[in-house]
Amino acid sequence: MLIIKSRWCWVKYLDKMIKEGKTMKFLVVGLGSMGKRRIRNLLALGISKSKIFGFDTREDRKIEATNKYGISCVDDAGSVIRTVDAVIISTPPDIHLKYQKYAIENSRHFFCEAGVFKEGIKEVLEMAESKNIKAIASKTPILLGERKIIKKLLLKNHIGKPLTFSYHSGNYLPYWHGWEKFSDFYVSKRETGGAREMTAFQLTWLRWAFGEIEKVFCIKGKLSPDFKADIDDIYNLICIFKNGVFGNIIVDVITRPTTEIFELACTNGVLHCNYYYENSVKVKRDGEEEWQTFEVGKETPEKGYPRGEEMYIEEIRDFVDCIKTGKDYGHSYNEELKSIEVLEAAEKSADSGKMMIVN
Repeated sequence: MLIIKSRWCWVKYLDKMIKEGKTMKFLVVGLGSMGKRRIRNLLALGISKSKIFGFDTREDRKIEATNKYGISCVDDAGSVIRTVDAVIISTPPDIHLKYQKYAIENSRHFFCEAGVFKEGIKEVLEMAESKNIKAIASKTPILLGERKIIKKLLLKNHIGKPLTFSYHSGNYLPYWHGWEKFSDFYVSKRETGGAREMTAFQLTWLRWAFGEIEKVFCIKGKLSPDFKADIDDIYNLICIFKNGVFGNIIVDVITRPTTEIFELACTNGVLHCNYYYENSVKVKRDGEEEWQTFEVGKETPEKGYPRGEEMYIEEIRDFVDCIKTGKDYGHSYNEELKSIEVLEAAEKSADSGKMMIVN
Protein backbone atom coordinates (compact mmCIF):
# COMPACT_ATOMS: atom_id res chain seq x y z
CA MET A 1 0.00 0.00 0.00
CA LEU A 2 1.35 3.45 -0.97
CA ILE A 3 1.25 6.10 1.77
CA ILE A 4 1.92 9.78 0.94
CA LYS A 5 2.80 11.63 4.17
CA SER A 6 2.80 15.27 3.04
CA ARG A 7 1.04 17.50 0.55
CA TRP A 8 4.38 18.34 -1.11
CA CYS A 9 5.13 14.63 -1.55
CA TRP A 10 1.63 14.06 -2.91
CA VAL A 11 2.00 16.84 -5.50
CA LYS A 12 5.40 15.49 -6.52
CA TYR A 13 3.98 11.95 -6.78
CA LEU A 14 0.99 13.15 -8.83
CA ASP A 15 3.26 15.10 -11.20
CA LYS A 16 5.31 11.94 -11.70
CA MET A 17 2.18 9.90 -12.42
CA ILE A 18 0.90 12.46 -14.91
CA LYS A 19 4.27 12.63 -16.65
CA GLU A 20 4.34 8.85 -16.98
CA GLY A 21 0.79 8.81 -18.27
CA LYS A 22 -0.45 6.59 -15.43
CA THR A 23 -3.43 8.83 -14.68
CA MET A 24 -4.59 8.72 -18.30
CA LYS A 25 -7.50 6.62 -19.47
CA PHE A 26 -7.56 4.79 -22.79
CA LEU A 27 -10.15 3.26 -25.09
CA VAL A 28 -8.83 0.44 -27.29
CA VAL A 29 -11.07 0.04 -30.35
CA GLY A 30 -10.71 -3.36 -31.99
CA LEU A 31 -9.81 -6.29 -29.76
CA GLY A 32 -8.23 -8.67 -32.26
CA SER A 33 -4.56 -9.61 -32.21
CA MET A 34 -3.25 -6.01 -32.31
CA GLY A 35 -5.87 -4.64 -29.94
CA LYS A 36 -4.94 -7.22 -27.31
CA ARG A 37 -1.27 -6.37 -27.88
CA ARG A 38 -1.99 -2.70 -27.23
CA ILE A 39 -3.68 -3.61 -23.96
CA ARG A 40 -0.53 -5.53 -22.98
CA ASN A 41 1.57 -2.50 -23.97
CA LEU A 42 -0.44 -0.20 -21.71
CA LEU A 43 -0.23 -2.65 -18.82
CA ALA A 44 3.54 -2.97 -19.36
CA LEU A 45 3.81 0.82 -19.04
CA GLY A 46 2.15 0.69 -15.65
CA ILE A 47 -1.30 1.83 -16.74
CA SER A 48 -3.88 0.35 -14.38
CA LYS A 49 -6.35 -2.08 -15.94
CA SER A 50 -9.11 0.07 -14.42
CA LYS A 51 -8.04 2.88 -16.77
CA ILE A 52 -8.25 0.77 -19.94
CA PHE A 53 -11.54 0.21 -21.75
CA GLY A 54 -12.11 -2.03 -24.74
CA PHE A 55 -14.63 -1.98 -27.57
CA ASP A 56 -15.28 -4.41 -30.40
CA THR A 57 -18.32 -5.33 -32.45
CA ARG A 58 -17.62 -9.00 -31.67
CA GLU A 59 -18.83 -10.23 -28.31
CA ASP A 60 -16.30 -13.07 -28.14
CA ARG A 61 -13.40 -10.63 -28.38
CA LYS A 62 -14.78 -8.44 -25.61
CA ILE A 63 -15.20 -11.46 -23.36
CA GLU A 64 -11.66 -12.65 -24.13
CA ALA A 65 -10.11 -9.24 -23.40
CA THR A 66 -11.99 -8.97 -20.10
CA ASN A 67 -11.08 -12.47 -18.97
CA LYS A 68 -7.44 -12.26 -20.08
CA TYR A 69 -6.51 -8.75 -18.96
CA GLY A 70 -9.17 -7.71 -16.44
CA ILE A 71 -10.16 -4.57 -18.35
CA SER A 72 -13.71 -3.28 -18.77
CA CYS A 73 -15.24 -3.78 -22.20
CA VAL A 74 -18.23 -1.77 -23.37
CA ASP A 75 -21.05 -2.44 -25.81
CA ASP A 76 -21.06 1.18 -26.96
CA ALA A 77 -17.89 3.25 -27.38
CA GLY A 78 -19.99 6.35 -26.75
CA SER A 79 -20.53 5.31 -23.16
CA VAL A 80 -16.87 5.99 -22.29
CA ILE A 81 -15.45 8.17 -25.06
CA ARG A 82 -15.88 11.36 -23.01
CA THR A 83 -14.18 9.84 -19.96
CA VAL A 84 -10.97 8.72 -21.68
CA ASP A 85 -7.97 10.80 -22.74
CA ALA A 86 -6.97 8.86 -25.83
CA VAL A 87 -8.19 6.26 -28.30
CA ILE A 88 -6.08 3.42 -29.70
CA ILE A 89 -7.45 2.24 -33.06
CA SER A 90 -6.60 -1.39 -33.79
CA THR A 91 -9.37 -2.22 -36.25
CA PRO A 92 -8.95 -3.51 -39.82
CA PRO A 93 -7.49 -0.78 -42.08
CA ASP A 94 -10.71 -0.22 -44.04
CA ILE A 95 -12.43 1.23 -40.96
CA HIS A 96 -9.51 3.23 -39.52
CA LEU A 97 -10.96 6.43 -40.96
CA LYS A 98 -14.30 5.92 -39.24
CA TYR A 99 -12.73 5.78 -35.78
CA GLN A 100 -10.14 8.48 -36.49
CA LYS A 101 -13.00 10.87 -37.22
CA TYR A 102 -14.91 9.57 -34.21
CA ALA A 103 -11.99 10.33 -31.90
CA ILE A 104 -11.59 13.85 -33.31
CA GLU A 105 -15.33 14.59 -33.14
CA ASN A 106 -15.10 13.76 -29.45
CA SER A 107 -11.88 15.81 -28.99
CA ARG A 108 -9.74 12.80 -28.14
CA HIS A 109 -6.13 12.11 -29.12
CA PHE A 110 -5.65 8.89 -31.08
CA PHE A 111 -3.05 6.32 -32.07
CA CYS A 112 -3.77 4.19 -35.13
CA GLU A 113 -2.21 1.04 -36.53
CA ALA A 114 -0.46 1.23 -39.91
CA GLY A 115 -2.85 1.78 -42.81
CA VAL A 116 -3.08 1.20 -46.56
CA PHE A 117 -5.53 3.95 -47.55
CA LYS A 118 -4.79 7.65 -47.97
CA GLU A 119 -8.31 8.83 -48.78
CA GLY A 120 -9.61 11.12 -46.04
CA ILE A 121 -6.36 11.25 -44.07
CA LYS A 122 -5.46 14.84 -45.00
CA GLU A 123 -8.93 15.94 -43.90
CA VAL A 124 -8.46 14.07 -40.62
CA LEU A 125 -5.10 15.74 -40.02
CA GLU A 126 -6.57 19.19 -40.68
CA MET A 127 -9.45 18.47 -38.29
CA ALA A 128 -7.05 17.23 -35.63
CA GLU A 129 -4.79 20.27 -35.96
CA SER A 130 -7.73 22.67 -35.69
CA LYS A 131 -8.71 21.05 -32.37
CA ASN A 132 -5.14 20.64 -31.07
CA ILE A 133 -5.50 16.85 -31.11
CA LYS A 134 -2.56 14.48 -31.47
CA ALA A 135 -3.15 12.22 -34.49
CA ILE A 136 -0.47 9.53 -34.26
CA ALA A 137 0.34 6.78 -36.77
CA SER A 138 2.07 3.54 -35.77
CA LYS A 139 5.82 3.48 -36.38
CA THR A 140 6.43 -0.22 -35.71
CA PRO A 141 8.43 -0.73 -38.96
CA ILE A 142 11.25 1.58 -37.84
CA LEU A 143 11.51 0.25 -34.28
CA LEU A 144 12.73 -3.28 -34.95
CA GLY A 145 16.18 -3.66 -33.37
CA GLU A 146 17.97 -4.76 -36.54
CA ARG A 147 16.61 -1.78 -38.46
CA LYS A 148 17.85 0.66 -35.85
CA ILE A 149 21.32 -0.89 -36.20
CA ILE A 150 21.16 -0.67 -40.01
CA LYS A 151 20.14 2.99 -39.85
CA LYS A 152 22.96 3.75 -37.39
CA LEU A 153 25.54 2.05 -39.61
CA LEU A 154 24.30 3.99 -42.64
CA LEU A 155 24.50 7.29 -40.79
CA LYS A 156 28.06 6.49 -39.69
CA ASN A 157 29.02 5.55 -43.26
CA HIS A 158 30.37 2.34 -41.73
CA ILE A 159 30.63 0.45 -45.03
CA GLY A 160 30.53 3.39 -47.39
CA LYS A 161 27.80 4.70 -49.63
CA PRO A 162 24.82 2.35 -50.12
CA LEU A 163 24.45 1.10 -53.68
CA THR A 164 21.91 -1.69 -53.93
CA PHE A 165 19.92 -4.03 -51.69
CA SER A 166 17.68 -7.07 -51.90
CA TYR A 167 14.94 -7.63 -49.33
CA HIS A 168 12.58 -10.57 -48.99
CA SER A 169 9.79 -10.53 -46.44
CA GLY A 170 7.87 -13.78 -46.70
CA ASN A 171 5.34 -15.55 -44.50
CA TYR A 172 2.30 -17.76 -44.84
CA LEU A 173 -1.04 -15.98 -44.59
CA PRO A 174 -3.14 -18.83 -43.10
CA TYR A 175 -0.67 -18.96 -40.19
CA TRP A 176 -1.27 -15.34 -39.21
CA HIS A 177 -4.45 -16.03 -37.24
CA GLY A 178 -4.63 -19.78 -37.02
CA TRP A 179 -7.25 -19.52 -34.26
CA GLU A 180 -10.00 -17.97 -36.42
CA LYS A 181 -11.78 -18.56 -39.71
CA PHE A 182 -9.56 -17.35 -42.56
CA SER A 183 -12.40 -15.68 -44.48
CA ASP A 184 -13.24 -13.55 -41.41
CA PHE A 185 -9.74 -12.03 -41.35
CA TYR A 186 -9.35 -8.76 -43.29
CA VAL A 187 -6.05 -9.83 -44.89
CA SER A 188 -7.97 -12.32 -47.06
CA LYS A 189 -9.81 -9.45 -48.80
CA ARG A 190 -8.42 -7.69 -51.89
CA GLU A 191 -8.18 -4.07 -50.72
CA THR A 192 -6.70 -5.05 -47.37
CA GLY A 193 -4.85 -8.18 -48.51
CA GLY A 194 -1.90 -9.38 -46.47
CA ALA A 195 0.77 -8.82 -49.13
CA ARG A 196 -0.64 -5.40 -49.99
CA GLU A 197 -0.68 -4.34 -46.34
CA MET A 198 2.82 -5.66 -45.68
CA THR A 199 4.25 -3.93 -48.76
CA ALA A 200 3.18 -0.51 -47.46
CA PHE A 201 4.39 -1.53 -43.99
CA GLN A 202 7.88 -2.50 -45.19
CA LEU A 203 8.21 0.50 -47.50
CA THR A 204 8.01 2.70 -44.39
CA TRP A 205 11.27 1.43 -42.90
CA LEU A 206 13.05 1.20 -46.25
CA ARG A 207 12.21 4.85 -46.96
CA TRP A 208 13.31 5.74 -43.43
CA ALA A 209 16.65 4.03 -44.08
CA PHE A 210 17.35 5.13 -47.67
CA GLY A 211 15.18 8.17 -48.33
CA GLU A 212 12.43 8.81 -50.84
CA ILE A 213 11.68 6.58 -53.82
CA GLU A 214 11.69 8.23 -57.25
CA LYS A 215 10.67 5.38 -59.57
CA VAL A 216 9.11 1.96 -59.10
CA PHE A 217 8.46 -1.05 -61.30
CA CYS A 218 6.27 -3.86 -59.97
CA ILE A 219 4.87 -7.26 -60.79
CA LYS A 220 2.30 -8.87 -58.51
CA GLY A 221 -0.14 -11.73 -58.57
CA LYS A 222 -1.79 -14.72 -56.94
CA LEU A 223 0.60 -17.69 -56.89
CA SER A 224 -0.35 -19.96 -54.01
CA PRO A 225 -2.80 -22.81 -54.71
CA ASP A 226 -2.94 -23.59 -50.98
CA PHE A 227 -5.53 -21.04 -49.84
CA LYS A 228 -8.53 -19.39 -51.45
CA ALA A 229 -8.54 -15.61 -51.26
CA ASP A 230 -9.17 -12.93 -53.87
CA ILE A 231 -5.85 -11.18 -53.24
CA ASP A 232 -2.45 -10.72 -54.80
CA ASP A 233 -0.23 -12.81 -52.53
CA ILE A 234 3.12 -11.52 -53.83
CA TYR A 235 4.46 -8.06 -54.71
CA ASN A 236 7.89 -7.72 -56.35
CA LEU A 237 9.13 -4.12 -56.56
CA ILE A 238 12.23 -2.68 -58.19
CA CYS A 239 12.76 0.75 -56.67
CA ILE A 240 15.10 3.57 -57.62
CA PHE A 241 15.63 5.94 -54.71
CA LYS A 242 16.29 9.66 -55.18
CA ASN A 243 19.83 9.17 -53.83
CA GLY A 244 20.54 6.61 -56.57
CA VAL A 245 20.16 3.42 -54.49
CA PHE A 246 18.59 0.46 -56.31
CA GLY A 247 16.36 -1.85 -54.29
CA ASN A 248 14.72 -5.19 -55.11
CA ILE A 249 11.84 -5.84 -52.71
CA ILE A 250 9.78 -9.03 -52.50
CA VAL A 251 6.86 -9.14 -50.08
CA ASP A 252 4.73 -12.27 -50.07
CA VAL A 253 2.31 -14.23 -47.89
CA ILE A 254 3.05 -17.65 -49.43
CA THR A 255 6.40 -18.51 -47.81
CA ARG A 256 6.69 -21.05 -45.01
CA PRO A 257 8.46 -21.04 -42.71
CA THR A 258 8.57 -17.28 -42.24
CA THR A 259 11.65 -15.56 -43.65
CA GLU A 260 12.92 -11.99 -43.71
CA ILE A 261 16.33 -11.47 -45.29
CA PHE A 262 18.00 -8.16 -46.08
CA GLU A 263 21.30 -7.83 -47.96
CA LEU A 264 22.97 -4.52 -48.78
CA ALA A 265 26.00 -3.73 -50.94
CA CYS A 266 27.90 -0.51 -50.27
CA THR A 267 31.06 1.03 -51.69
CA ASN A 268 33.19 -0.46 -48.91
CA GLY A 269 31.46 -3.64 -47.82
CA VAL A 270 28.29 -5.68 -47.46
CA LEU A 271 25.62 -6.04 -44.79
CA HIS A 272 23.49 -9.11 -44.08
CA CYS A 273 20.51 -9.55 -41.81
CA ASN A 274 18.25 -12.56 -41.29
CA TYR A 275 15.57 -11.30 -38.93
CA TYR A 276 14.06 -14.52 -37.68
CA TYR A 277 17.07 -16.79 -37.37
CA GLU A 278 20.07 -14.68 -36.36
CA ASN A 279 18.74 -11.73 -34.31
CA SER A 280 21.73 -9.65 -35.39
CA VAL A 281 23.19 -7.59 -38.21
CA LYS A 282 26.40 -8.80 -39.86
CA VAL A 283 28.86 -6.62 -41.76
CA LYS A 284 31.97 -7.47 -43.77
CA ARG A 285 34.10 -4.56 -44.89
CA ASP A 286 36.33 -4.75 -47.93
CA GLY A 287 39.83 -5.96 -47.01
CA GLU A 288 38.80 -7.38 -43.62
CA GLU A 289 38.91 -11.11 -42.90
CA GLU A 290 36.13 -11.36 -40.32
CA TRP A 291 32.47 -10.46 -40.28
CA GLN A 292 31.42 -7.96 -37.63
CA THR A 293 28.30 -8.91 -35.68
CA PHE A 294 25.98 -6.34 -34.12
CA GLU A 295 23.64 -8.05 -31.66
CA VAL A 296 20.09 -6.85 -31.25
CA GLY A 297 19.79 -7.93 -27.63
CA LYS A 298 17.30 -10.06 -25.78
CA GLU A 299 13.60 -9.65 -26.57
CA THR A 300 10.49 -10.71 -24.68
CA PRO A 301 7.97 -12.22 -27.09
CA GLU A 302 4.38 -12.95 -26.18
CA LYS A 303 3.53 -16.66 -26.38
CA GLY A 304 2.83 -17.61 -29.98
CA TYR A 305 4.68 -14.65 -31.51
CA PRO A 306 8.21 -14.78 -33.01
CA ARG A 307 9.41 -11.31 -31.98
CA GLY A 308 9.42 -9.35 -28.74
CA GLU A 309 6.89 -6.83 -27.48
CA GLU A 310 9.51 -4.13 -26.87
CA MET A 311 9.01 -2.19 -30.13
CA TYR A 312 5.25 -2.04 -29.60
CA ILE A 313 5.67 -0.87 -26.02
CA GLU A 314 8.13 1.78 -27.20
CA GLU A 315 5.71 3.36 -29.66
CA ILE A 316 2.85 3.43 -27.16
CA ARG A 317 5.21 5.00 -24.59
CA ASP A 318 6.15 7.63 -27.18
CA PHE A 319 2.45 8.21 -27.93
CA VAL A 320 1.76 8.83 -24.24
CA ASP A 321 4.81 11.11 -23.94
CA CYS A 322 3.69 13.06 -27.00
CA ILE A 323 0.32 13.76 -25.36
CA LYS A 324 1.57 14.50 -21.86
CA THR A 325 4.78 16.44 -22.52
CA GLY A 326 4.60 17.44 -26.19
CA LYS A 327 7.68 15.33 -26.95
CA ASP A 328 8.20 14.71 -30.66
CA TYR A 329 6.83 11.27 -31.52
CA GLY A 330 9.46 10.77 -34.22
CA HIS A 331 7.10 9.75 -37.02
CA SER A 332 4.24 11.46 -38.82
CA TYR A 333 1.20 10.59 -40.86
CA ASN A 334 2.94 12.16 -43.85
CA GLU A 335 5.45 9.29 -43.73
CA GLU A 336 2.63 6.74 -43.87
CA LEU A 337 1.00 8.60 -46.74
CA LYS A 338 4.26 8.57 -48.73
CA SER A 339 4.55 4.80 -48.33
CA ILE A 340 0.97 4.38 -49.55
CA GLU A 341 1.76 6.58 -52.56
CA VAL A 342 4.66 4.28 -53.46
CA LEU A 343 2.36 1.26 -53.05
CA GLU A 344 -0.23 2.82 -55.37
CA ALA A 345 2.43 3.70 -57.94
CA ALA A 346 3.68 0.10 -57.77
CA GLU A 347 0.17 -1.22 -58.39
CA LYS A 348 -0.24 1.10 -61.39
CA SER A 349 3.08 -0.22 -62.69
CA ALA A 350 1.90 -3.81 -62.35
CA ASP A 351 -1.32 -3.00 -64.22
CA SER A 352 0.43 -1.09 -67.02
CA GLY A 353 3.69 -3.04 -67.27
CA LYS A 354 5.60 0.24 -67.10
CA MET A 355 7.91 1.85 -64.56
CA MET A 356 6.10 4.62 -62.68
CA ILE A 357 7.37 7.91 -61.28
CA VAL A 358 6.30 8.33 -57.66
CA ASN A 359 4.47 11.60 -56.97
